[in-house]
Amino acid sequence: MHGHDTAQRALGALATRQPAVVIHVAARRGIAVPPVGVRAVYTPDQGLAGTLGDPSLDRAVVAAAPSALAAGEARTLIMAPDGRAASRRDAAYLEVFFDPVIPTPHLVIVGAGHVAQPLAVMAPLLGFRTTVIDDRADYASPERFPSVDTLIAAPIGPALAQLAIDQETYLVLVTRGHRFDEEALRRVLASP
Repeated sequence: MHGHDTAQRALGALATRQPAVVIHVAARRGIAVPPVGVRAVYTPDQGLAGTLGDPSLDRAVVAAAPSALAAGEARTLIMAPDGRAASRRDAAYLEVFFDPVIPTPHLVIVGAGHVAQPLAVMAPLLGFRTTVIDDRADYASPERFPSVDTLIAAPIGPALAQLAIDQETYLVLVTRGHRFDEEALRRVLASP
């Protein structure tokens, strides 16, 4: 897979909020194929797009990619030409770099009262993209929530129905009453 194709696939995964691992050959010794710089992209839903040039290597990186995703950190594995574990002392090996591309977690705060304000300030500091929803426009205002990514002043149920909620979405229900919390909870119960 060429660099442009790899980038497009990784960006496509991010656009749909799907995790992916960009895999590329960083170094090699004692073998001609695959060349340094060859890339592939792994996604849990679609598997491997591209190839490292050998079915054994492809199977090995598909087996290793989920642990790179779970760790959420880049890592390098040393592999023999047939995909087994190897070391730099071996006559022939590849250094295969695994770079996870993980969607930014999304915090949805339902309710714009006094509890929501400090939470909305802390969320970006912790790496969250933040949305605040409240049906009261005077509460869900840019003056009260200057640091949020998305501010929605609309009825809670319909506003939640418009959001894409996935495995990287976290919800905090802090509305002005249990009835509104329950309405919000009912809307999101069927989400991933």
